[in-house]
Amino acid sequence: MQSFYSLSSHVDFDVQRYLAQKLRDHRTVIKILLMQNLYVEALDILARERRPELFYEFADQLVVEVPEKLVLLLRQENNRALNPVKLLAAFHKCLDPELTNRAKIVGPILQIKNM
Repeated sequence: MQSFYSLSSHVDFDVQRYLAQKLRDHRTVIKILLMQNLYVEALDILARERRPELFYEFADQLVVEVPEKLVLLLRQENNRALNPVKLLAAFHKCLDPELTNRAKIVGPILQIKNM
């Protein structure tokens, strides 16, 4: 694992992502995808892995970029075990008046009340 992190500062994203996938380091794969603005691919990993700690860690970035898709993923039956309190920080971010796409974000979040 140490060699992966040594290489990470000297190689391109594709190599980093390949190595992280081989090492099953999903957190690093998601980080790389987010840096490349590949939000749907990051959501696919969250859906496939079903690891709550990854949802909690990356929800604040994803709610701003792909709110509708994130809410759809959260509403799926297999994600109902997620702790909503741990997602509050991500949803609170949507109250920031600086966000240009705030209206687009808030609509899907309000749908969660029907979960």
